[in-house]
Amino acid sequence: MRKLSAGILAFVFAAALSGANENYRIEAIDGFTAQTAGSDQVTLSRKHTGPVTAISAVSGTDIFYSAGTDGFVSRFGPEGFEGTWQVSELPVIRIASDPTGTRIATYESDGFSIHRVSVWDWSGKKRLFAKRFRDSVTTVSWSAQGTYLLVGHSSLEGITVFDGRTGSVKPVFSQSPGIVSLAVTGNTETSVITFGPSGVIRYTDLRNGNERASYQGEPDLVSPVLLNNNLVIAGTYDTTLYTVDATSGKLLYSYDVLAPVLATHPSDREPVWFENTGDGPVLAQGTSSVIPVPSVSSPIKAAAALENSIVFGTENGALYAIDRRITPDTPVQTQPLAALDIHRIDSIATDGNRLYILSDGSVFESSDPDTPPRHLFSGMATSNRMTLADEGLLFWSSKTPASVIHTGFDGEDRTQLYEARDGITSLSLYGNLVSCIEGGSAAVVFDLDGQAAPFRYSGAGLQDAVLVNSERLIVSKSSTRLSPHVLLSINTRTGETVPVPLGGNLVYGLTRSPSEQGLLHAFRITGDTTAKTELLSIRYDPRNSTDTDVRVLARYGDEDTEAQLSADAGQILTTLGKTSLVEMIIRNGRQTALDRSYSLPSKPLYMNRYLLSLNRDGSLTWYLRSKKDTLSTAYFSPEGFWILE
Repeated sequence: MRKLSAGILAFVFAAALSGANENYRIEAIDGFTAQTAGSDQVTLSRKHTGPVTAISAVSGTDIFYSAGTDGFVSRFGPEGFEGTWQVSELPVIRIASDPTGTRIATYESDGFSIHRVSVWDWSGKKRLFAKRFRDSVTTVSWSAQGTYLLVGHSSLEGITVFDGRTGSVKPVFSQSPGIVSLAVTGNTETSVITFGPSGVIRYTDLRNGNERASYQGEPDLVSPVLLNNNLVIAGTYDTTLYTVDATSGKLLYSYDVLAPVLATHPSDREPVWFENTGDGPVLAQGTSSVIPVPSVSSPIKAAAALENSIVFGTENGALYAIDRRITPDTPVQTQPLAALDIHRIDSIATDGNRLYILSDGSVFESSDPDTPPRHLFSGMATSNRMTLADEGLLFWSSKTPASVIHTGFDGEDRTQLYEARDGITSLSLYGNLVSCIEGGSAAVVFDLDGQAAPFRYSGAGLQDAVLVNSERLIVSKSSTRLSPHVLLSINTRTGETVPVPLGGNLVYGLTRSPSEQGLLHAFRITGDTTAKTELLSIRYDPRNSTDTDVRVLARYGDEDTEAQLSADAGQILTTLGKTSLVEMIIRNGRQTALDRSYSLPSKPLYMNRYLLSLNRDGSLTWYLRSKKDTLSTAYFSPEGFWILE
């Protein structure tokens, strides 16, 4: 392992590989892997796929956790990258490690209506408990010994204290301290200091809720932290960084700043922060001269001080470290910690024996998890979705207006079948007929031969369009005031439209059973104040739409608008529940949860011998169908290598 001067931690790519090589295989792909690349150039230190939002140091160590908008949390130790895990389908806004580094608390939010704090056992990758809040969370921290979890929020109560083991609420405050953006306990956990936009510094006895002392400090400070052994509070207002005496509220010092990212250690006597300038990021240490930070091209978004280094994350998801003992006279050595940006898989399709993979316009074929896929052809750059059709492959884009294109399995005989006016969000086939949804506002039917004029139905909130015979189209949609029905039956020959008797707020993921005529599967969201998501079996008779039998196969007590399913003879594989893949036996409702990989599943797929999960990060997980055993997770590296775990 390379030794670094000035005490910088050796967070190097070689370190990440040295402890993981025995668990990884790196395979070149003929005709695809970059000719100049070697497998020794591949790093397994995964960067975030979006901005880094927060970093939490494990107190008194050189261990830290990073979080990002991609919903992933990664852990790093003195030897480098130690693993990653997607804890949420939502961005992780805040993260806090307990004093031992074994539990983490995350705040996940869509920035609008969902505000959730979850506590995870990191080694077991198990969520211990989760709490929902009506209002945004302003701070998450652990008590000094990890007994309590303190969550500040922008409600009238201001803060909630939980038992860190059970998640039960511990009543502490006899009156609300107001909105809390900083909460830290003493080492004995008998008292807590709280601070927020009101500027009031309040000390409260955790045993009885009595206020011990309070002082008026600077109001409206953003992202406050404690330093100088909990004697000083630092926080930002507009273009000024203030330090305040935590024992009196007295203003100590003010610094001119520009959108600072604090990187202050609790023992620092002065605040330490990064600023992003036109010439790149700089590090400021109190009143000392700013220090340029080289080799970082993306703006810094989060930072934390460890015992021996300062670590920071950027807008493009990368992580770096520099020495904490740096001075203006010392050259800065910026050490990359995580840089791998995987080449995501966009879509998968199968004929049961062969798996076809679409990744950034290139198509691959595979038949098992033990060998790298074979590169078939490239040149489908406008497409990010693919399925099998008429002895070949059908391509389209779910994001932008693009042509629907049919090719042979070798990429030859390319035919443009239809020019979409918007992104195609859902597509299915019935014989030589293609039905799809464009941009949520049009259901379209056209044929693979291009002989008949396309049929088009316009509406609002359209989700899926599935043919049950050559002229009967079933469209799922959201319920609106003008069109409250969530399922429509449309005759594509006459245009006659009839509502199917089915209630709910939204039906989506509509899929025709591959083995039984007239049987459909779909998801339905119901409820107003407390939404729930149901997996449905819908038996539909096109001769009599009122004679429709609906059966609820499974129910999830929350909204899951991204759930997907794959149906096979008498079985359904689904992502419903936002955790792992679940296989259900339709006849008796028996469910089997599959172990998940580090990424949450996105799209399930049945093969004859295997179960597949295309994951949210663009990786692919294989399972043995007969035993439901996890076989491997694989992905493409940017150099075109196939990496198997």
